[in-house]
Amino acid sequence: MDKSENKHIYYFFHDVVNYLTPFMASFTFLEKAHLGEVDHSKKDFYLNLGKRSLNDLNNLCHMYRLLLIDDYRLNKEEVFLDEMIENTLDTLSYSFDVERINISNLLPLDFKVIADKTLLTQCFLNILKNAIEHQKNCEKKSIEISYEFQKICISNPIDKSNDEATRRGIGMELMRDAFKRLGFNMNYIKSDSQFRVVISTAELKLDN
Repeated sequence: MDKSENKHIYYFFHDVVNYLTPFMASFTFLEKAHLGEVDHSKKDFYLNLGKRSLNDLNNLCHMYRLLLIDDYRLNKEEVFLDEMIENTLDTLSYSFDVERINISNLLPLDFKVIADKTLLTQCFLNILKNAIEHQKNCEKKSIEISYEFQKICISNPIDKSNDEATRRGIGMELMRDAFKRLGFNMNYIKSDSQFRVVISTAELKLDN
């Protein structure tokens, strides 16, 4: 197995937990509902959550299988970022307390990009997850998403007590590779008080 194949396997295991967590939340609730330990009123919600998580996991497995054999073809379409970010936060809500996360979305109304939705979703999922994890000692986590000078910027304050080099590890490499495949450029800027991911591409488009 060559280095590129190893890389995709590492990336897969890095990403798969994002969908296993909500699936396990669904499975645990349904098991307790079956035993009569919880109220059945949320049964449909958790059943739909489990189905969606399995569908997302299936898409992830399919994507990485094709990446491993170098046969992944981008399916470019219009992706509305508001909707994608909302769905991403919903996925992360089973790993983090979303009530303690403040997302300041400053993107223009109906902002969209032309991209492969599956691959772009993985990128944003990892960016937002990293931003949350690196504020773990903050009572309220803050993330700002904006559009400046033809670039999407995702910023969060730096929690200096948890400011380690892991941010530049596998997650950042995964995103850099994925954005490159999409035709996007991704860089990050770090100051004493802020960490910012900057995404730019000639294919960024606004909905006029």
